[in-house]
Amino acid sequence: MNLFEKTSSHWVRYDKYEWREDDKGRLYITPTEKAKPELLEKPTIVWDFHSLLLAIQMMFSFMLTDQKSSMKVCKYCGKVFLASRPNTVFCSGQCKNQYKVYKSRANGRKADLTDE
Repeated sequence: MNLFEKTSSHWVRYDKYEWREDDKGRLYITPTEKAKPELLEKPTIVWDFHSLLLAIQMMFSFMLTDQKSSMKVCKYCGKVFLASRPNTVFCSGQCKNQYKVYKSRANGRKADLTDE
């Protein structure tokens, strides 16, 4: 009898197992509390998309969230753009200027409110 035929993880094994019984009397084989895991091979994530569009959308979202990617989201308008430098946060000079204007106006309003 192969104890590992129905395990959910085929890439990790433990050095010690034990039989345990649940409330309904069913027996399970589980690793002991002091069991040491052994990694047999690196786990692989497999994505199974039902459409090409869904796969492209997933890759696009990964590119947007990757810090090392040159694809960024503009801090002002929220549009996606390809950054020429890693520290670029605005898609254009216009967005950068508008952001600075709104930020300075907001800071001016805060100063006016605290003076009153």
